[in-house]
Amino acid sequence: MSISVWLWAHLQTGLLLVAGLCLLPAHVRSSRGLKALAAILGLGAPLLPLHAVDLAGLVYAHAGALCVPGLALLATFSAGRLGNPGLVPADQRSAWKWGLMVLALALYPMALGLGDFDPYGLGFSGPTLPLALCMAALWAWFGGYRHTAILLLAVLWSWLLGLGESVNLWDYLLDVWSVLAVSAIQAQKLWRWRR
Repeated sequence: MSISVWLWAHLQTGLLLVAGLCLLPAHVRSSRGLKALAAILGLGAPLLPLHAVDLAGLVYAHAGALCVPGLALLATFSAGRLGNPGLVPADQRSAWKWGLMVLALALYPMALGLGDFDPYGLGFSGPTLPLALCMAALWAWFGGYRHTAILLLAVLWSWLLGLGESVNLWDYLLDVWSVLAVSAIQAQKLWRWRR
C-alpha cells in the first residue's frame, strides 16, 4: 500500500467515524467535548490496531476507496453538524448529491452490459473524460458554483497524481457506497417533502 493510499484510507475512516458521531441527537452534539472527541476519533481511531492491520486498513479492505465527492460530502456534513454549516452552500451540496446519482444511473447499467457502449472505459485513458471534467469545472466556476468547480478539479488532480489505488478516473468521481448513501438521503428528503 503506497503512502497516498494509506492516507486516503485513514482520511476516509476518520471522516466516517466523525460523521457517525455527528448522527447523535442535537442535545448530545452541542456538548463542549464533542469537537475534541470528533478530533480524537478522526485522527486517532483509524490508527487503532486490529489483528494484523489498523482500523483504517480493515475498513478500506472491506469497503474500498470512497470517491472524492463522497469524502467531501462526509466532511461538509460533519462540519455542519459540528458548528460550521456554511462551509459549502446547501445548493452546491445538493448538486453534488444529484450529480452522483445521475452519473451512477448513466454509468453503472452500461458498465454492467446493458448497452453496446461501456463509458467506464473512458476513465482509463484518453482525453474525453478529463476534458469533460475540465469543461464542467469551468462551467461551474463561471456559473457561481465555485465549490463545485474546486471539487471537480480535486477529482481530476487526485486521478492525475495517482493518489488513490485505481487508475480509472470514474473511481475518483463516484463509488457505490457514496451513491447508495446520497440516494437514501435524497429519498428520505423526498418522502418528508411528500408528507
